[in-house]
Amino acid sequence: MFCPSCQASLHSPRSQRAARATAVLIVEIRYDGDQPDRLPPYGKLSINRSYRGNLPLVDKEARPAVGPSGRRGLGVDYTAVYRGEWRNLDIGLVEVTVEMKFRRAYGWARSLKRLTFPHVALKSGEKTFLQYSFSNAREFGLPQKKKDPAAPPPAPGGDAVRLQTGSGTVGLEVPVFP
Repeated sequence: MFCPSCQASLHSPRSQRAARATAVLIVEIRYDGDQPDRLPPYGKLSINRSYRGNLPLVDKEARPAVGPSGRRGLGVDYTAVYRGEWRNLDIGLVEVTVEMKFRRAYGWARSLKRLTFPHVALKSGEKTFLQYSFSNAREFGLPQKKKDPAAPPPAPGGDAVRLQTGSGTVGLEVPVFP
């Protein structure tokens, strides 16, 4: 507000600078293939089609020839990881895109692949964590395959008794000798 006669500000400069609501975005992309040496050194991250920086290859380790027992993480579950953190982002619904240039045909050709997270909600004071994994360059950017829910364990003696329907009548098949 301003004074109508002298146009001086009626509020102190401190109260005019309101705290801007900001959010934090963490992106982690894991590679679980067998050739981490052929990966690009970084990916380009864009938020709402505006370039925000590079997503660096943080660590890579080839899978050992002999399977380690009891060990998990880098070199076992995944062989390379890209990780980046962006702070002071405006809150709201955004689209996050990661672009990577993969080497093909042993370095003679390159292919540009895009991974898009179309609807990411950034909330004030919260960290938003995006995670993606892929096993080769062809799969990068494709939707994650949902794991099938585990089938319930068979009931004891379930293979001996079968319920058959289909003709409108219900028949129960029970073997004579189990």
